[in-house]
Amino acid sequence: HIINFTDIQLYIYDKCPHDELTIIMRRYMMKIAETIAKDHDDKALITGESIGQVASQTIESLLVTNEVCTLPVFRPLIGFDKQEIVEISEKIGLQLKEFLLSSDLTEDVENPDYVFAIGGDGTVLRTFNKYMDKLDTVKFLSIHTGHLGFYTDYSAEDFEKIFFDMLALEPTIEQYPLLHLKAYCKDGKLIADSYSLNEITVNSHSGFTYAAKVFINGEHFENFRGDGLCISTPTGSTAYNKSLGGAVIHPQMDLYQITEIAALNNLVYRTLGNSIILSKEDELIIKPLKLDNHRISVDFRTFNYDTVSKLYITLAKDKKISFIRYNDVSFWKRVKRSFIENE
Repeated sequence: HIINFTDIQLYIYDKCPHDELTIIMRRYMMKIAETIAKDHDDKALITGESIGQVASQTIESLLVTNEVCTLPVFRPLIGFDKQEIVEISEKIGLQLKEFLLSSDLTEDVENPDYVFAIGGDGTVLRTFNKYMDKLDTVKFLSIHTGHLGFYTDYSAEDFEKIFFDMLALEPTIEQYPLLHLKAYCKDGKLIADSYSLNEITVNSHSGFTYAAKVFINGEHFENFRGDGLCISTPTGSTAYNKSLGGAVIHPQMDLYQITEIAALNNLVYRTLGNSIILSKEDELIIKPLKLDNHRISVDFRTFNYDTVSKLYITLAKDKKISFIRYNDVSFWKRVKRSFIENE
């Protein structure tokens, strides 16, 4: 379910103490979730909270959010300690480094041929960003120790298999497309020129409704009003895009899609209401109706701008990311493992 929270958020911002905004909004979210759960005759709520992960997840804060619910709230990750994952990743990294150095490879942090990312998909995104300017020569291999692992073939439990695979098998190289964003302020100056592996989202950083004209290949397509827009690559189709109801796309397809975030449709603002799949030749232009208070998120990075007059988004023509594969774990098996069942 996607709930348009903008009006509630603005009301809370206007009426409530600003140092309590987060906890009040969380109480409303829990109450809304419970209402939906009861409508579907569900017996409990489940969240991904863990103690102390952020300030709003202290024991006191969790007790306050619980007070608005009558259904039991289960938190299976309540005792999850991210430091444990960090320590496991560091241990694997040391063993992998010893193996690579003993196999007549040398370490070159500045100009590598191969980059090994150990962690979750967030680690892959940060590593990708670090070597953005070297994608023509760098190939990535990831070992999964986080929550999801769409970019990985190896986990913390079986990572030692990589030592045998690298010695005995000839790898295949899979290339995935990227998004290219250019954003301009009202005087026409370029203020952002970025590449994305997962998604680009645009909205208002002040919490107000986001309104924009959407153009495809230079022609006006629709007028959007809502919480924002998510533009995703095929690899990003299983991330935020999926939670918005967008399509899941095989990562090697040269496509991208634009998905609405809580659109408001009326006689003035009318959208298609579905995720739109664009080809590698299609050019997407977003022209905000209000030029101020813009937030643009590119994967894990978020930027706030005083003014944005136009966003120009395409599939990157000059860059792709390359992953090393030593086994035949299909993308659809990864999807099934992550969202349906882990065989």
